[in-house]
Amino acid sequence: MLVTIERLREVSETCLAGEQLDEELARWLGGRLRDYLECRCRSIEEAFDLRFAQGGVPWWKEERMRRRDAALRALAATWPGDRTTGAVSRELNRLAVRYAASAWLIDRKQAEMPAR
Repeated sequence: MLVTIERLREVSETCLAGEQLDEELARWLGGRLRDYLECRCRSIEEAFDLRFAQGGVPWWKEERMRRRDAALRALAATWPGDRTTGAVSRELNRLAVRYAASAWLIDRKQAEMPAR
């Protein structure tokens, strides 16, 4: 699924830049759209393999969750000391809650994240 999203982003960026799609990407996009237009799929999401299991989360939410989790793992990996995963998780949560109640209220209105 993430490969599909990345390909769709590449298509979007290439088209918005007024550039031509490379041959492989054009064939992939054309094939997916043909499948959808010829009713081989019940939805555009199915044509692009962006389905989620019943009770699951939509592709766009799953992508955000994966990015969030990867960022948290990267942050935890830089944590100093010999703390357990649980201890680091609790400390990150404590700091995030504190930030959400204070500086985030101002930072969220900024165009870029402050260096501090």
